[in-house]
Amino acid sequence: VKHYEFMQDYRVHLMYKDGQTCEKVPYFCLPADRLTEVIAPSCYSCFDYVNALADVVVGYMGVPFEGPDVPMTKHFQYVTVRNETGREIWDMLRGTGRLVEEATTRSGQREAFVGQTLETDDDVQLGLKKSNPLPRWVGNILADLLEKVGPKGLEFAAYSIDYHVLRNFLLTYRKLGKERTFRHMPSSAKKIVEQYWDVVEPRLALRAGGSTKTEW
Repeated sequence: VKHYEFMQDYRVHLMYKDGQTCEKVPYFCLPADRLTEVIAPSCYSCFDYVNALADVVVGYMGVPFEGPDVPMTKHFQYVTVRNETGREIWDMLRGTGRLVEEATTRSGQREAFVGQTLETDDDVQLGLKKSNPLPRWVGNILADLLEKVGPKGLEFAAYSIDYHVLRNFLLTYRKLGKERTFRHMPSSAKKIVEQYWDVVEPRLALRAGGSTKTEW
């Protein structure tokens, strides 16, 4: 596998070394307890999932999935322009006449999906539960269903951001402790943790030594 990415269709798209073959595996069919080593350790302590210091950011998470027959090279991307430098870059690209622009969309509710994903993955991380991958045909049905009824567009992007911030908060808190973790986190990440505190607080108690509610 040369490259892999979790996509808006709730599948992990695996691009093989030939650059042509792309296998799409439902996330629920993967052995979560064997996937931790494919993610760099530094990613687990990163709270800049949105590349906040970049002038302009391009990514796929903020747009609805266009279907299995549309390759990512043809798929719409979401663009965030943050400052004048970013605006200059974007205007230069506009001037080529090769861009197609559409308004952003947002639908669905992410909060329940975030909580469920966090609890399931954290249980596996802690060894409290074994990964139980679904059969491929069941996973495909579930992925198709979630792609239709789950968060879409900007709401899907927010789902991904919220989940990664919460996951990294738990892992960093357990590793570094309260003071160093809060010093390490930007205010935007702290707001996300606070929003999901009813989900996060019980998870902290699962680490060795337990924990009490943190004052913000």
